[in-house]
Amino acid sequence: MKTILFIAHSPDFYGADKVLFQVIDAARGSYRIHVVLPGRGEMAQRLSAFADVELHFMALPRFSLAAGDVTANLVGFLPFLIKFRKFLARIGPDLVYGNTIRSALPVAISRRLGYPTLVHYHECNPTGAAGRLLAKLAAGAAKRNIFVCRYALESYAAYSPRIRAHSSVIHNGLAPPAERPGADEPTEFHGRSPRLISVGQLAPHKRIGDLLEAMPAILEKHPQAMLAVLGEGALRDDLERRITALELEEHVLLSGYRHDVAPLINAADLFLAPFAKEACNMAVIEAMMAGKPVVATAGGGMPELVANGETGLLYAPGDITQLTECTLRLAGSSELRQAFGAAAAQRARELFNESVQMGRILQQIEASANPGKGHQV
Repeated sequence: MKTILFIAHSPDFYGADKVLFQVIDAARGSYRIHVVLPGRGEMAQRLSAFADVELHFMALPRFSLAAGDVTANLVGFLPFLIKFRKFLARIGPDLVYGNTIRSALPVAISRRLGYPTLVHYHECNPTGAAGRLLAKLAAGAAKRNIFVCRYALESYAAYSPRIRAHSSVIHNGLAPPAERPGADEPTEFHGRSPRLISVGQLAPHKRIGDLLEAMPAILEKHPQAMLAVLGEGALRDDLERRITALELEEHVLLSGYRHDVAPLINAADLFLAPFAKEACNMAVIEAMMAGKPVVATAGGGMPELVANGETGLLYAPGDITQLTECTLRLAGSSELRQAFGAAAAQRARELFNESVQMGRILQQIEASANPGKGHQV
């Protein structure tokens, strides 16, 4: 039985982490599995339930091109190189599988030492000097790459065109829900209409603040509207201040990180995705699987998920007026929401089915794993 070493970029359990968990679960039974985690968190808790998965904790080195950081890079990198090289020699993986661009450096080390490698990229638009360098490093880091959307692949290819030759596009996937939701209405939405929901970290690139800016105009047409935002992050305090300043305390709930996402999505009327430069958002796919129309930006990989005018509406990223108009159009028509929602569910089941997508990823893993491992520098 071959051995796979998975490199997790985060101890958390957000979109890219969930996809990695799916891949590890799908590979169990066919491979001996080791996972490197940068710390203890929900990912470790979930993986620890698998007796056939061995966990290892090792902080990944961070890389920066900021002035004065060169020495810090070396101080962090050299001890990691020594430790990681010994670790590879001990477990002898047939494949080193990195998750996100954060894993590009250890994957590049692995390939340099002669181990077959694969990187699964969930990000798009590498920017700045550090981003360009990482994109070029990524092009040569792995023997094979998986990108979660075509937009992400092309954003890397802009820096390193040769990455196209050994890359595949496999969108994220989810299992279709076994049944539609029950009748119980979450307290967050009790007696409110329309019920709006968004799921994502409270981070700048998620642009949750755009939703707050749109709410006053939405409330003019729909005084009982309610927006629930599921997620946690560094911008919570700032967003709470903006909610107060806009007098939205009775209409916007920052619900924090939740495990019961599905019941809230099921109870919502529509899903809002103001995210900037998103690649293949798992929450959007989950909403579509649940038969919810989606209002999303026309940036990043969103147009690969949402069919504009068929399963939802797309708007220019950061355009609050367009965001408001799209939301009001769907909020004001139950017939349109029903039609878009049905089309969204069908599209998600056809294009983003977990079993199909995992099958394609396992094919990439099998093609990448090579029993003839090298161990020379």
